[in-house]
Amino acid sequence: MFRIFYNLLLHLLLPFILFRFWWRGRKQPAYAQRLQERLGSSKPPKQQGGVLFHCVSVGETIAAIQLIQRVQAEFPTLPITITSTTPTGSEQVLKTFGDSVHHCYMPLDFNWALEKLFSQIRPQKLVIMETELWPNLIYKAREYCCDIIIANARLSERSAKGYQKISGAMRDLFTTIDHLSVVHCDDAKRFNQLGAAKHKIEVTGNIKFDINIDQAIQEKVTALKNEWPKDCVTWIAGSTHEGEESMILESYAKLKQTFPQLKLILAPRHPDRCQSVEKIIQSHGLSYQTRSSVQPMSADHDLFLLDTLGELKVFYGISDIAFIGGSLIERGGHNPLEAAVYGLPILSGQHVFNFSYVYDMMEKQQAVALVEDTDVLSETIAKWLNSPEKRSDIGEKALKVVKENHGSSEKLFRRITQGYQS
Repeated sequence: MFRIFYNLLLHLLLPFILFRFWWRGRKQPAYAQRLQERLGSSKPPKQQGGVLFHCVSVGETIAAIQLIQRVQAEFPTLPITITSTTPTGSEQVLKTFGDSVHHCYMPLDFNWALEKLFSQIRPQKLVIMETELWPNLIYKAREYCCDIIIANARLSERSAKGYQKISGAMRDLFTTIDHLSVVHCDDAKRFNQLGAAKHKIEVTGNIKFDINIDQAIQEKVTALKNEWPKDCVTWIAGSTHEGEESMILESYAKLKQTFPQLKLILAPRHPDRCQSVEKIIQSHGLSYQTRSSVQPMSADHDLFLLDTLGELKVFYGISDIAFIGGSLIERGGHNPLEAAVYGLPILSGQHVFNFSYVYDMMEKQQAVALVEDTDVLSETIAKWLNSPEKRSDIGEKALKVVKENHGSSEKLFRRITQGYQS
């Protein structure tokens, strides 16, 4: 009954869903493009079979990069498809993998749209990054005899309570899934309570801890450092959302009065918002440069606006202090580990429920500061600017957390490639 009601509701909502893509496309044109892929019509792959990785957006794609690259390296003839849901996720896939993988949008969760995709690709395994539990996607994969793996799965207490309202449907769904690779034992417990069998659940940790700085990134970091103004201290605010930029700029303007050597890198989560962010910067009377201008940061400017995609990890490498966005508002926060791997002292707002497991570990090690508002944000950064030793100590603790939790990707790699011969 749930599936009948679900599919009926989806079809009733289809005109509104398409209208929403058109509406978003007015400001972000990519959302109005390639709509045929969202309805299941995409170019066929060069070769059928292999593994289909579903990486919703940028965060999931970045988390999966090293894992997918290792699969490619050890199984070079294995066909790999990567699907995305957002334009930024799609752009990240194309930028990272080019034509070494087959790529398209994951269709909307309609049986007929998914049938088109699966009949073209015919994957042997479906790896869903994080917890995208779309019923028709999972049932369609089962129809095509896919091994279904939920990778790096998380389930917050709040989400679990929501799923409990349809507990019967969830139990049925979990009987279809072959394996859940979960981040933490708390996640394992919640999945089990929703109906996932214990023998299907493996606590593997968070693959986002398996982050490293490869030679290509280090070379970019070195080149940027050589161009960056000397004798300055750099604060980066990464993955900020609407409503946060004004708070960050207010704090920066206040700090700048006492610490004139302080520079700010502002990196909105969605680069397509950068035009509106520029207006906010101008309203604060701050001078700035943009990454897209391809000009080195000038010592005469206050701020550097990172308006390109996929470079945040590099810019963390030239920074001295990092703020992780999506946390001063109730967005749930973003991954702090890309900054932690450089040994940076990290600040976030209080709203970090998307990465509560990571932040809990970092808090226990005194490797992060969670601030309530812009006043506390300014006070904390001022303390760190006055004490390089304090900054260094907190940054070392953050790096230690990353190093002590390596290894999840190895377990997941073995599970995904089980049955294949290199």
